[in-house]
Amino acid sequence: MGERAMPAYDISFAGRRGRRLEVVAAEAGIWEFRFRCGHRAVAPGGGLKLYCEVPRIWLALGLQQDDPHGMSYVAVSGDVACVLEPLPRDWKELAWATIRLPQGLQPGQEIRVRYGTEAHPCYALARTYSRAPISWRVDHDATGEYYRYWPPLVISVVCDAAAQLNAVLPTVLRPGETLRCRCRVEDRNCNIGAAYDEPVQADLIDAAGQRVPGSTRCFRFPSCGTYEFTDLQPPDSGIYRLRLRAPGLREGLSNACRVNAEAPRVAWGDGHCHTMWADGSGSVEENFRFARDYSFLDVFSVSEHLNNNEAFDTFPQYKQGTDYSLLGQEIAETTARYHEPDRFVTILAAEYSPSFATSEPKGDFCIFSRSDDFTDMPMARECPDMLALAKREGCVCIPHVGGHILPWEHFPLDTEVVPLLEIAAMHGRFECFAQEALQSGYKLGFVGMSDGHFGRPGYDNWSQHGRTPAVRHRNYSAIGGLTGFLVDTVSRDAVFEAMRARRTIATSGARIAVALDADGHAMGSEYTTAAAPRMTIAVNGTGPLDQVEIIRGDRRALRHTCDGACDVELDWTDPAPLRGETWYYVRVTQRDNGIAWTSPVWVTCTAPAAIDPAANDLPAWDAPPHWPPTDPQSVDPAHTSRLADIFAKRGLSERFRQIEARGLFDEQRGRYACFRARDAERGDKVVRIHLYVDFPDDRLYIVDGESEYGQYYKWE
Repeated sequence: MGERAMPAYDISFAGRRGRRLEVVAAEAGIWEFRFRCGHRAVAPGGGLKLYCEVPRIWLALGLQQDDPHGMSYVAVSGDVACVLEPLPRDWKELAWATIRLPQGLQPGQEIRVRYGTEAHPCYALARTYSRAPISWRVDHDATGEYYRYWPPLVISVVCDAAAQLNAVLPTVLRPGETLRCRCRVEDRNCNIGAAYDEPVQADLIDAAGQRVPGSTRCFRFPSCGTYEFTDLQPPDSGIYRLRLRAPGLREGLSNACRVNAEAPRVAWGDGHCHTMWADGSGSVEENFRFARDYSFLDVFSVSEHLNNNEAFDTFPQYKQGTDYSLLGQEIAETTARYHEPDRFVTILAAEYSPSFATSEPKGDFCIFSRSDDFTDMPMARECPDMLALAKREGCVCIPHVGGHILPWEHFPLDTEVVPLLEIAAMHGRFECFAQEALQSGYKLGFVGMSDGHFGRPGYDNWSQHGRTPAVRHRNYSAIGGLTGFLVDTVSRDAVFEAMRARRTIATSGARIAVALDADGHAMGSEYTTAAAPRMTIAVNGTGPLDQVEIIRGDRRALRHTCDGACDVELDWTDPAPLRGETWYYVRVTQRDNGIAWTSPVWVTCTAPAAIDPAANDLPAWDAPPHWPPTDPQSVDPAHTSRLADIFAKRGLSERFRQIEARGLFDEQRGRYACFRARDAERGDKVVRIHLYVDFPDDRLYIVDGESEYGQYYKWE
């Protein structure tokens, strides 16, 4: 069969055309996909599908075919009559368009599918993505069976220009040890690997911001966009950060490194990540490589969606038709290959994702196994059966807010197998989920994980999983979370020990170090005292701190304002402890909206001066004052007008009402104007809206509640 007999198909975007296109992250343009029929005609009533081979790409978000003047408009045209069938509403659908051909299609005739208009172009992903295959599938005989043509079209999203610097240090270092300094250059979308060939200066600075003599290093980034050096030895005590400077780039400042002979080490990890096996992005290998080489994690797991059907055949959720028989083997082999004690600890994991056929009670769990064999991974259709298998196999299971949410009041959990819960992820910050668990009597520690679906474990900044119900154009999510495991050594055994002992710090993505000592007991502990409980707290932020709070039970016992200091130490004795057992934990909020939580300690107080729990009249754990503070004058009127225009384009002007500007703030992703509003479709529920003002595309983050930690979490 000659080349001319085969169908011809290509892509055009922003004036470029071909079978393979590179586009810059967040670039705007009109997408057009063209198919010209080859020697084999399409019968009357047959059709075409434009099919993306992997989920989580941009075009399946908010498509519409009714309003040519609106956003994400899709139009089909051709040399013959063609009918565009209803577009997918579920953003996990992989078929971007299905075109029915009442008269068929003859050789040489062409069909074109266009996404976006001049007034409302489509934007490429904000995230880089390598080799997204897009295929044309043809129902030649009008039977409903589609033939996939090969090779596919391929779209790659590449970094924008270099814009900012970033660095990561170990959180705790022993005196005399050398620093492992890991640096990266990013574009304005936080994509790592932007091209930059100018010299970069790195300086180690102390807690007062003064450069440590002899610490200056100069280097150039290689093409991968990351650089590591290990020839710095800081003084034998103190708090240090690495400052990066380079011409034309935003200055970078690392997390804090505390040189201390006795403090436990902190291993930072993300154990909740999905790949293209199910409804995520990137291969298993690519996710492991990103976690190790780009986000600089110490601990990592791929936890792919799994479930059992009635025949107890394990399969990945959301990706039927996949040859999933090799899934477990690939994950297990990659986990073993990347495992490197003391540097990069990998753990075999999976996510139990119950189906709608699963009986109540049920909830989503991440399962972490000590085994190297994926056939040992516990999995069952019913949640209690899965947990029983997990206990038998010595696994740790961690529930989270996802598609199915654990009903605490109806679920008898064994905290030997479920010692922790996920309090922060890209879905949001769910301290209310944690509070419900604690108030239900469960003694659980906290972790933060990304629940990433975009191939960015440990550094998931621009996920599009916004949880606001019935918003067709899904908004951006929160930044993915991180966990700090308090360990003596960076090893699998030590990480499992930290999980079971609840020695974990959960953060909203930043490496905020929080040390909590309660009368000599570490976070996660249970103890009895005949005196008023005394807490010693040390916080080392990744930027200026706003407040440090101590939560006692369901109340706020202390709110300490930090006046912008990056490092804070507190020594606090409960002035009116409760009689009997209660829990305490620390919550830290930075001025960039980064949040950290320690796992609780459970204290049984028998002091004579202890008060009855009924007298616990402190403010609620989520009571005002809320972060962010109110500074409406800092919001440019142009930002308010822009938000109104966005809502008008999306048909949301009547839904979000009583909009009030709260202030202009800066976080890891960039500057945002914060607004408070009422959601008329949900009983005037309070929502916060973040409009990221320095990007040409309309980037919104909409979240329930007055404060990030007070977000309500249940689906409606």
